[in-house]
Amino acid sequence: MKKFFKYNVGAAIGALVLIIALALFGGMNRTVASYSGKVDRAFDSSSGSVSLDLKKYKDYAVSFSAKAKAAGCATSALDESVGKLDAGSAYTDSDRALEAISSAAAVVYGELEAKSGIGEDQKRSAKSDYYEMTSTADRLLKNDAYNNAAKKYNKAVSSFPANILTFGRHRAAVFNK
Repeated sequence: MKKFFKYNVGAAIGALVLIIALALFGGMNRTVASYSGKVDRAFDSSSGSVSLDLKKYKDYAVSFSAKAKAAGCATSALDESVGKLDAGSAYTDSDRALEAISSAAAVVYGELEAKSGIGEDQKRSAKSDYYEMTSTADRLLKNDAYNNAAKKYNKAVSSFPANILTFGRHRAAVFNK
């Protein structure tokens, strides 16, 4: 073997490059898998579950939209944004959908406040759903265990060589930028 590499410098360099590449890609794969596991555990943990909070947020948004629509408010932008929220996985754009829903809900809430001729009970019920939405969004923003794990994961998959392995996909949602 020693003689082979002595006379075949190109093969020796090729073997060295292959060993380095395997070490880099193998090590990065373990790092990404480790961070991914932390994100998954934080996303589905029993205490402060991001998944559960996202499902509650979506339910309150749907209820708020229905009550605001019944009061005569335009809710098409809110309904469209709610349809984009996927509470089943950390590796979706649920953070962006949450921002879009929050913005659309604020507009609908302002319209609801300006409406007259609506029963107080109907208005109170819609406001209650809106306040529950904002409370749930605040919990998501303050979930440091999940958000820190997601930030570390995103940093790992965006650096070399992980960005080559993942092609820039599988970004974890981060709720506090």
